Amino acid sequence: MGLRGEHPLDSQGDLAALDRFYRVTLEGNDQDWRLGLTPKQPRMNAVISLIQIDGSAGTIRTIEIRETQGDRSVMTVTEGGP
Repeated sequence: MGLRGEHPLDSQGDLAALDRFYRVTLEGNDQDWRLGLTPKQPRMNAVISLIQIDGSAGTIRTIEIRETQGDRSVMTVTEGGP
């Protein structure tokens, strides 16, 4: 299910700002969502094919950056300190 118009990101105008530089996909619901960002600018798109951010409610769980050459980086975000 798409969340445009229903998600806090959209009500704050952040999706409009992201739309300027990325093709944006937003799936799921408030408790389990996925934001996909595909670069629009050719120079960026030559290096990065996708930035994917997964979350739950207002918390980001993972950020994945996929490179065009096949490499990827995944950062897992956890609560709490060291």
